[in-house]
Amino acid sequence: MGSAMHDKLMEALREECSRALWSRGVSLDRHVTPIRIPTSDPDAVVVRVPIAGRAVAPTVHLFPDDEDWLCDCSKAEAPCEHVVVALLALLRGEFDEDAPDAPGSWTLGYRFTTQGEALAFDRVLVGKGEELPLRTTASAAALQQEGAAVLVTSEDLHVEHALGTRTRGVLTRAQVPALLKALSSVCDLRLDGALMRASSRGVGAVAQVEDVPEGWRITLVQDPEIDRVFSNGIALIVLSALW
Repeated sequence: MGSAMHDKLMEALREECSRALWSRGVSLDRHVTPIRIPTSDPDAVVVRVPIAGRAVAPTVHLFPDDEDWLCDCSKAEAPCEHVVVALLALLRGEFDEDAPDAPGSWTLGYRFTTQGEALAFDRVLVGKGEELPLRTTASAAALQQEGAAVLVTSEDLHVEHALGTRTRGVLTRAQVPALLKALSSVCDLRLDGALMRASSRGVGAVAQVEDVPEGWRITLVQDPEIDRVFSNGIALIVLSALW
């Protein structure tokens, strides 16, 4: 069973669920295998719930500390049956490190790597302890990889749209703003192997004001939060300074 926080989250969920909604969630739970997704948010448990016949797998965020949740399925009901499925799996310990491996499903991950003064970008299929390059479109969700389904989310489709026809390698400055905006919603984003978050917030020069004998001196300097600026227009900022 889960921790006390997980139990409280379950109590809060049961209070919000109608009897019919809870029954739908329990029924769905018998037929799906939820997949936990890595995230840089320490307060969230992120779970994808694959649904037969659906190209896009709903993504559930559970927040045990706040006794809260959200799902991107766009259903009018809040919570929905996908939240029920995710929490039941969490309480059963399916996401614990010592839990047996679930049947294989692949999710999409996003990878930046440093190449000289620029950042290169790639998309990968992520399975149990393995990553494979993605060389097709995310929208081709019906593709199978060694018998395991590729789970695609609405966020994956937004990233694909932002990329356009150039989907990998050193991206152009023109691609960066829309791509960072789309990547700000994904969970599995890494830079040189380390989990990170993306933001489309503009950064750059800041005004430095000095009191001098003649009055005031204003100088434009690089924002001190910035750790590094890459040639294709991406700035790296330490996580604690931005969030």
